[in-house]
Amino acid sequence: MAKFRKLITQQGTQKPSEHDRVTVILSLYVGDALKISAQTLTFDLGHAEDFGVIKLVDEVVETMGFDEQCTALSSCKDGLTGTERKLMGLDSLSEEELRLQLHLTDIQKLNKFWQMSETEKILVAQVMKRRGNKLVQAKKFLRAFRTYKLGIDLLQGSVSVLEPIPCGDNSDPSKSSRDPHACELLNLCLSNAGLCLLHLGAASGQNRGCTEEGEAVTRRLLLLCIKYCRRAIDLDQTYPKSWFRLAKAYAGLREFAEAIEAGQKSLELIKNSSLASQNPQLVEEVKSRLTSWRSSYVQDREAERAAVRNTVIGRYKFSDAWSDDEDEIDKLPISIWSNELAANMMSLHEELEAFGEKMPERLSRNPHKHGIRLEPVQDEGSDENVFE
Repeated sequence: MAKFRKLITQQGTQKPSEHDRVTVILSLYVGDALKISAQTLTFDLGHAEDFGVIKLVDEVVETMGFDEQCTALSSCKDGLTGTERKLMGLDSLSEEELRLQLHLTDIQKLNKFWQMSETEKILVAQVMKRRGNKLVQAKKFLRAFRTYKLGIDLLQGSVSVLEPIPCGDNSDPSKSSRDPHACELLNLCLSNAGLCLLHLGAASGQNRGCTEEGEAVTRRLLLLCIKYCRRAIDLDQTYPKSWFRLAKAYAGLREFAEAIEAGQKSLELIKNSSLASQNPQLVEEVKSRLTSWRSSYVQDREAERAAVRNTVIGRYKFSDAWSDDEDEIDKLPISIWSNELAANMMSLHEELEAFGEKMPERLSRNPHKHGIRLEPVQDEGSDENVFE
């Protein structure tokens, strides 16, 4: 970001947002020499370079309000890129003062969804995808995500990508208004938005450390990434990058079984596409990640089993006399397992009483002996005291 100091000569009102189309009047001085005199410039805020406008103008206008007039001061070295200095015929090491006089005269908001035709929605979404790609290359992932999101919002409710609703027996699926180009565009915006969320999740984990708050933020970002990747896969199940990004999001949540499944699907699709020859590094990356995830999956399962085993053994007073070998748990008497499992179980009588019922009386198999019971015979010889 260019360094500049701004002096406001007339206060403005509402500030523009990224992608708004703004109109400014610019006068530019290099030292005492007037280079541009009261030139009217129109461009989309945040993307002035797409319109051939110097980046410093874009960054100053971002801080201005409607009808604001100001003077921005910088130096040629700090305020202009090498290409801009070359186009203006300035020395690449010039330290001359750069003075911009700006007047923001118009702000046009991006049209709402319902104000656009289907063609306009697709064209604007295509622009948003291209701008998002450019921001990803510049590692501005938050701005890139917001840009992709604008494209997604334009397309996801459009008839160009929605499945037709069947109306009666005479509905003809072949007459669908779905546009394959629009569907592909929405798929790419969704998948690329997931990529941005992956990077934002990684950055959140690094910036916030292993704190509870940092882990919560990272988890939310990864879950949102999974949501976007799933939506992209619903549109196109053959796009391998969506599967790979989905796999990395699951791995970030330590859900390695899902990560391995999605990663394996990605690898299969890459091998069956031109990506295998065009980008062999991607194939190696997927294979490497799969190996790492399989190893982590095995380690997590072993750790989980060890934790369960230690918890069970530790609940008994004589467990400290045992070693913590894997087969020690198998040496526990069956009575411990059965009694432990039955400790919180209700008997059939207790269950019936809990629901206000009673156990039915047992019927005798011989109806002629109903109600007759044999009395136990007291055998004096069976008294245990006899053996004393």
